Amino acid sequence: MGVLLLFVLALTTMSFPKENWWVFIVLLLLVGNVEVTGFKMLKKDLKGVNILNLMSLFIFVIYFILTIVLF
Repeated sequence: MGVLLLFVLALTTMSFPKENWWVFIVLLLLVGNVEVTGFKMLKKDLKGVNILNLMSLFIFVIYFILTIVLF
C-alpha cells in the first residue's frame, strides 16, 4: 500500500515546478513515517508509536510552514 501511495505521490509532484522538490521529500518522509508507525503498532510498541506520531506531527508542521513561506 505504501509503494502505491509513493507512486501516486511521485506522479502528482511531477506536475509541480522543479523548485518545489521539497514537497515530494516532505511527503515521502511523512508516508515512510506512517508505514513505520503501522509496523510498530503491529508489534505493540506503544513508546515507539508515540515517538513516531510526534515525528509525523513535526513533519506536517514543516510541510505547512514551507507551503506558507514558498507559496
